[in-house]
Amino acid sequence: MHSERLEEVVFGVLDGVITSLALVVGVDGVLSHAVGDITSRFVFLAILAATLGGMMSMFVGAWLSARSRQKVIRRERAREEQHIAELPELEREHLRGTFRRQGFGEPEVEILVKAVTGDTKRWVDVMMRDELKLPTESEPQPVTHGAVIGVAYLLGGLLPAAPFLLTSSLQTGLWASLAIGGIQLAGVGFVEAHFGGSSPWRGAAEVAAIGLAAAFAVFLVTTFFQGLPG
Repeated sequence: MHSERLEEVVFGVLDGVITSLALVVGVDGVLSHAVGDITSRFVFLAILAATLGGMMSMFVGAWLSARSRQKVIRRERAREEQHIAELPELEREHLRGTFRRQGFGEPEVEILVKAVTGDTKRWVDVMMRDELKLPTESEPQPVTHGAVIGVAYLLGGLLPAAPFLLTSSLQTGLWASLAIGGIQLAGVGFVEAHFGGSSPWRGAAEVAAIGLAAAFAVFLVTTFFQGLPG
């Protein structure tokens, strides 16, 4: 899997799962005490509505972010191309400074400058990467970026809600939801660690623990406020 796609999927799924689990413990743990006739179907619909809203929010946010970054990359690339065309000697000196900062001696610097400036595209690429710290090409299409994160969020968020469609018991739905969410979190941690070159099992345990701890924190907060007078 491409590293950028993996990052998008991991981000979307984790956000979806943790948000869904937080809603599960919040709705089930608080409203079930406050409203006696609450049903499992109500819990599912509440999580579904929140997850769909979250998916749209994630899509729009990721799309706008990627579009803005893409515009920055294109603008800076056009600016570098203009500078090279109009002020080539100044840009050569900038290039020399970049190579000197990287630890090259003067003979190597001149060789590198001559090699790089012999091709305008390569010259611009080096300036983008080494001087501006930007990608040399436009990143993935904003719509694709937003869609991947949004769909990953939806899939991550809906699975923990599924038990509430299959049982009328809020307690059973709660524990089943936490179990499914824990498995999802562990799976994401396992995959992320595997591709990152670290221990998959440790990654699975860490992500599952962090995600479930976040849900438990929501439970503590909602329980605290539920116990306040008035």
